[in-house]
Amino acid sequence: MSSVSFLNLSRNSFTGYLPPTLPSKLKYLDISDNKMEGPLARSITQLKQLVVLNVSRNCFNDSITEHFLNLTHLRVLDLSSNSFIFNVSATWMPRFQLDSLSLQSCGLGAQFPQWIQTQKELSFIDISRTNISGEVPDWFWNFSAKVYHIDLSGNNFSGEIPEFTESVSLTKLNLSDNNFHGPLPHFSPKMMTLILARNSFNGTIAPVCESLVMNNSLSLLDLSSNFLSGQLSDCWRYGKNLQGLNLGHNDLSGEIPRSIGDLTNLFFLQLQNNSFSKNLPSSLKNITGLKILDVSENSLSGNIPFWLGENLHALEILVLSRNNYDGIIPREICQLTELRVLNLSSNNFRGVIPCDIHNLKILESLDLSSNHLSGSFPPRMGELPSLEFVNFSFNDLTGKIPVGPQFHTFENSSYVGNANLCGFPVSRFCSDHLHEDMVHCSNNNQEVQAIEHEENNNWLDEFSFYISMGIGFYTGFWLFWVTLTLKESWRYAYMRFLENMGNKIYVFAAIRLKNIQAAKGLRNCPN
Repeated sequence: MSSVSFLNLSRNSFTGYLPPTLPSKLKYLDISDNKMEGPLARSITQLKQLVVLNVSRNCFNDSITEHFLNLTHLRVLDLSSNSFIFNVSATWMPRFQLDSLSLQSCGLGAQFPQWIQTQKELSFIDISRTNISGEVPDWFWNFSAKVYHIDLSGNNFSGEIPEFTESVSLTKLNLSDNNFHGPLPHFSPKMMTLILARNSFNGTIAPVCESLVMNNSLSLLDLSSNFLSGQLSDCWRYGKNLQGLNLGHNDLSGEIPRSIGDLTNLFFLQLQNNSFSKNLPSSLKNITGLKILDVSENSLSGNIPFWLGENLHALEILVLSRNNYDGIIPREICQLTELRVLNLSSNNFRGVIPCDIHNLKILESLDLSSNHLSGSFPPRMGELPSLEFVNFSFNDLTGKIPVGPQFHTFENSSYVGNANLCGFPVSRFCSDHLHEDMVHCSNNNQEVQAIEHEENNNWLDEFSFYISMGIGFYTGFWLFWVTLTLKESWRYAYMRFLENMGNKIYVFAAIRLKNIQAAKGLRNCPN
C-alpha cells in the first residue's frame, strides 16, 4: 500500500472522514466532488512527495497552517468549495512553487495574501469568494507572464484595474461581484473570457471595440450591472467567436447596432435594462443558433419582427417585456417550438392570443400581462403540458379560462384585471352563452380563407370579363373602320354625325358652366 503514488477517488459520492494514514509515497491525490468532511491536515502532512492535491467540492472543515502546507514538491493545490480557514503569517514563504492555485470559498483573511507573490510559476489562480477587500496590489497584475486564468470574483476588491494588452497569456479574467471602478480595460486579442459584471465600471464600451481586432479570440463578454453609458458602437464585425454577450443593466442608449448580427455563433444576447430605442435590427436573424434573447426594460418600439419566429428556431428564452412594442403578437412566434420562457409583458400589444400557441409544447413560463389583448383564449390553449407559470393579468380577455391539468395550479393573480373572464380560479361563473369559443381561432381562419377564396374567384371573373371585352372591342373596331374605308357614302354620313354631335356637346357644356357659376354666386352671398 505504501508504494501507491496515484489515487483518484473523485465523483464517487464518498462520505465520512479521510483515513488518518495514507500511502506515504502518494504523489497524486484527487478526492474532489464527494461528500467527505472533518479535518484534513492529519491525513496530508505526512505526504512529503505530494505533487497534486485536489480535495475540492467536499465538506472539509479545517485550519490551514504553514505546517500543513510544508510540501516541497506540490505543484497543484485545489482546496476550493470547502470550509478551510488559512492561518498563516503575513511573511510566510512557502517551500513549494505552484502551477495552479484554487482556493475558492476558503477564508484567506481581509488582506490580499502576500505569500502568492512568491509563486513565480503560477498559470492558474482562483481566489474567488474568499472575503478579501481593498485594492489589488500592483505586483499581482504583473508578477507572472505565464498566468492564463485569473478569478477574483465575489470579493470586496476596489480601485481601478490596469490594461491587459500586454498580458498575452491571459485568456480568462473574472472580476465580477466586486467594487472595481473606472473605465473598462483594453485587452489582448488572446482574451477568450472577460467577466466584469456587477462592479462600478463607467464610461463607454470604446475600449472593448478597440480591442475587438481581426482574429481575436473573445468568446464570452459579460459587462452587465455596471454604469456604462453612451451609444453601443457598431463595432462587432470581428466578434465571430463570441458565444455569449451580456451588456444588461447599464445605461447604454441609441439603436442596437446592425453588426450585432455578425455574431453568428452567439448563444445568448442580453441587453436588458438599458435605454435602447427603435426596433431590433433585422441582421439578428442571421444568429440562427441563438438560445437566449433578453431585451427587456428598454424603449424598443414597433411590431415584433416576424423573422424572430421564422429564423431563430433555436430560441429557448425570449424576453421582450417592459418596452413600447405594439401591434399584434405575430403567429410566427408559435414556430419557436424550443421556447421555454416567453415574456411579452408590459407593452402595448393588442388583438388576440395567437391561435397556434399550443405548438409551444415545452413552454414552461408565459407572461402576457399588462397589454391590451382581447378576445378569448385559443381553444387549444390547454394543450401546453409543461407550463409552470402564466400571467395574463391586466388585459381585456374574455370568456372561459382554459381547462387543463396545469391550469388548475394557477392562482387568481394570473388573471386579475380581465373583468370578463370566467371559470376557475376566478369567482365569475361561466353561463351557457359565455363559453371558451367566443373568438374562435378556427372560425377566424375559415373566414380569412373564405375571403381569400372569394377574392380569387372575383379576380378570375374580372379577368375573364376584361379579356372578352378586349376581344370584342378589337374585332368591332377593325370591322367599323374597314367598312368606312370601302363605302364612301357611309364615310360622309359619319362625318356629318360627328359635326352635329360636337355642336350639341358645346351648347350643353356652355349652359352647364353658366348654371354652376350662378350657384357659386348664391353660396357666397351673406344670409
